[in-house]
Amino acid sequence: RIYTNTLSTANYCYYVDPNLGNDGNDGTSPNAPFKTIQAAVNAAGTARSVIRCAAGTYDSDDGVMEAAGMKNRVSLTDNQTLRIVGAGAGKSIIKGALDESDPAHDGSKRGPAAMRCFASGSGKANILQGFTLADGRCGYTGNGTDAVSQHSGGGAFLGGSLTSNMILSDCVVTNCGGY
Repeated sequence: RIYTNTLSTANYCYYVDPNLGNDGNDGTSPNAPFKTIQAAVNAAGTARSVIRCAAGTYDSDDGVMEAAGMKNRVSLTDNQTLRIVGAGAGKSIIKGALDESDPAHDGSKRGPAAMRCFASGSGKANILQGFTLADGRCGYTGNGTDAVSQHSGGGAFLGGSLTSNMILSDCVVTNCGGY
């Protein structure tokens, strides 16, 4: 496991390990980490927190937090202040999902079964650092009320009114797509 970088003004620190973790843990120790990043995001609430993520592939849940009608592997809500730190690009991988049925019939694999890797709401000062975002797709099918949000950002959707306060640092985005 590799846990690096701290946010000195954080109120809480949570740990995540996709191989050894369990979302039934409290996530406050490297010896009792969460399994999914979303469990740590949910536990953090609106407190300033650091989430330290071990190397591995984060793809074990069914997606969460419908943002503009989209499933997202990790989704931050409004007013969260988080620093989510991976073990490094190529080591900590947040994997979205393709829609293998390809309802657009164009090879893009977008559709209702698709999933983004990461989505941010109107957070205050969030950082996602040291990850690869892979195989994320937005699933716009033309049925939603927010078409821009639904077909933008297959790897990362940095939405909300404070978009400039979301920072992706030392991240790689690969094989992700939107409209």
